[in-house]
Amino acid sequence: MKTFTIAAFFLLLSNLSLAQNAWQDAIKLNEFFEFDSVRFRAEIDNSTEVDEEAIMAIVSRYCLQAVSPDGEDYRVNLSTCFEGNPFISLRQYAQSDFSNRLPRLLKSDGPTEQQGSAGGGLSGGSLITNLADGLAIFLVRRTKEELNAAFFDGLRKAMEKEPTYQALFPATYDLLYIIGTEIYNYKAYIETLREGFINDLKVLPMNVQQYSANSHFIKKPEYRIALEDLMGTSQMIFDGTAPLDILGFLATSAAMQDSLRWGDIAQPKTRQAMQDVAISLRSLQLLATSLTAANGDWVSPEQVSAQMRDLSHVYLYLGLLWQQGKGLRFSNGADFRGSLGKLEKMTQTPISLRNFLVSLAQTGKQLNASYKVLISKADTASSLNEEYWRFAGHFFNFLEQTSSFRQQVILPNWKVVAGKQEAQPTGVESVAQTDTLERKVFTVLRQIFDLEFNVRQERYTLAVANLTRFLSEVLLHEDFKYKQKFLKHVNFMANVAEARDSREVAAAIELFALPPGSSRMKKQSEWSVSLNSYGGLAYGLEYDMNAEVNAAISDKDVLSTYAPLGIDLNYGMGNAGSLSFYAQVIDVGAIFAYRFSNQTSQIPELKFQNIVAPGGYLIYGFGNNIPVSFGVGAQLGPNLRKIDDSLGLDVTTTNAWRLGAILSVDIPITHFFTREN
Repeated sequence: MKTFTIAAFFLLLSNLSLAQNAWQDAIKLNEFFEFDSVRFRAEIDNSTEVDEEAIMAIVSRYCLQAVSPDGEDYRVNLSTCFEGNPFISLRQYAQSDFSNRLPRLLKSDGPTEQQGSAGGGLSGGSLITNLADGLAIFLVRRTKEELNAAFFDGLRKAMEKEPTYQALFPATYDLLYIIGTEIYNYKAYIETLREGFINDLKVLPMNVQQYSANSHFIKKPEYRIALEDLMGTSQMIFDGTAPLDILGFLATSAAMQDSLRWGDIAQPKTRQAMQDVAISLRSLQLLATSLTAANGDWVSPEQVSAQMRDLSHVYLYLGLLWQQGKGLRFSNGADFRGSLGKLEKMTQTPISLRNFLVSLAQTGKQLNASYKVLISKADTASSLNEEYWRFAGHFFNFLEQTSSFRQQVILPNWKVVAGKQEAQPTGVESVAQTDTLERKVFTVLRQIFDLEFNVRQERYTLAVANLTRFLSEVLLHEDFKYKQKFLKHVNFMANVAEARDSREVAAAIELFALPPGSSRMKKQSEWSVSLNSYGGLAYGLEYDMNAEVNAAISDKDVLSTYAPLGIDLNYGMGNAGSLSFYAQVIDVGAIFAYRFSNQTSQIPELKFQNIVAPGGYLIYGFGNNIPVSFGVGAQLGPNLRKIDDSLGLDVTTTNAWRLGAILSVDIPITHFFTREN
């Protein structure tokens, strides 16, 4: 890991001051100045044509403390510019009509954003301003890097700990295993890791299929049985299989239809629910076949509605269904034939039965139409994906008609009184269990299809969302307690995989980690001394050194950003963390906060008293190489409390002692001394 020496650190900051060539500047100014033999000063020669902008562009660089923002321009205070200088004077022009404005167009020659704004937005100005601003920007960058290193280390540890990561993302796991504890140097490996992310995401559907068949992961037998069928169903959709053929598979040869497999389910209610789901699918196949012609077209909803008002037709239709419904028995004892038989003496068609058949016909018609469009566009790659999506949506809606059939036709306790049917709930306890299992089966099927669809489209962020929902449905709660962490990790992998260039990769890292891991050195060594900073928050009580001011302040609570610079004497405790005594000199918390959101604008001129903040803290660094620390102690000031783009500096005029606590990211700048354990 790279470290900065003290000399290099301050040399970096001091180089921000503008390099000035006084000789050449004097030659240029002499075009407009003359020597006043009475005042013994060089002053502007009013007898010549004066280029005011050229003069301001030069002199402003030599009196930075007199330059301040003024709307879209900058203004040079002529009353203080060269104040006390025995050779040059501009004071007599302070009240004249001489233009002391410095247009921003001249910023490359003037005091604004020296060395180019693209280089990080550092402001020009005094050495103190540059030191403070440079330190704040450095701390912002290092804070993010420390958090990034911790994020990658967390990903590595999660993959080592949880077999689910290893099974679903094997290429990534292998890479992280090889990299090991060197992951803090993540920048050197990010391109390799990105390739691993992409490789795993491309074959994610296949990995999910293998994962689903493993009883080590899918512990409930009813879920393993269903997943056998759902993986095949999803593939049949992508193969363009006819919808009634897919339903035929689910209603006949699917694992859910094998009653011997139901015996693997220990819970009786769950076993009964699996039976009900299987019988519901077989019933749906019977009803769907009854409403379709030989060419696959469905009877129209309008025709169903009209013919169900013809009692003769209804009796004939129900009689034929009764003939075909032998053996369709639900777990509560109700069966297909028995439910229809209760309507034998009706004199009008039950509304619920008619509504269900109309709804089934409408859903079937939409499904058939979408399938025909899909087949017709099989050779049109540009629109085929959209048609797959539409067809799958209609097919899922079609399958969900099973619950409507149970609720509206099978489960009600039909009573026909004087030719009029009355439906009453049976109050069967197994209904809720059946509905729950059925909803889960259809939800998982949607997620499996969507996952593969999004992978094919290289929409990996959507695919990992489907994956997380899938795992939430099929894993026991205690086996997926890390769901939130998993979602964050896989979302990060997907964002990096989708990135089009290195800038988008960097943005993805910052988005998920706010992200090199030198803080861990303090914890793994016995003793160390370092130049250190901490970026975070401070809370405490402030007591003004002016007794009258202190007495007048009723609310002494202070919550502020904290970004000091000082010396850290540290005792490392390995994975248990570290203890440090920290002696700070300055605190640039206000600039630190400002630079987190704005790294390009110029900051107003600062003085050393604005940032000086001597103090001491006892600090605990959290264990497991987490780069976060908590400390208690006291400090003076700082006077600078806030920077506002419209108001400038918020500076207190008196000094105050702050007693309180800090919570921040540990940012060692360089180590002077370390002694290993």
